[in-house]
Amino acid sequence: MQNPRKSGLRQVERYQRIDLVAFWARRARRLLPNALLVLATTLLVTAAVFPFMQRQVTAQDIIAALLYFSNFRFAERSVDYFDQEVGSSPVLHFWSLSIEEHSADASVQLASTSGRLAIA
Repeated sequence: MQNPRKSGLRQVERYQRIDLVAFWARRARRLLPNALLVLATTLLVTAAVFPFMQRQVTAQDIIAALLYFSNFRFAERSVDYFDQEVGSSPVLHFWSLSIEEHSADASVQLASTSGRLAIA
């Protein structure tokens, strides 16, 4: 399987442009299947095992993870990733995926607004 980052870099080097639709489609094909499986399974287990109040909070965490905004959600709630004493969300690890997605967005926007990259 071809590394999506390298294929995007090759596209930029060759044509000085990037096809955003293709870029986001590659990311979706790579990330969404596993993310959806994990989030759906977590939602089912949460519904079966967690108390009602924790189910609501976890469902909101899952929605934030699905929309790539879990980093903002956990920051808003002052969740400490490394604090083992505090009960945390079963989808807390999605914060890093959210940050990666925001970085990709920012990189493409920065490159396109600086004039160094044309958007196809």
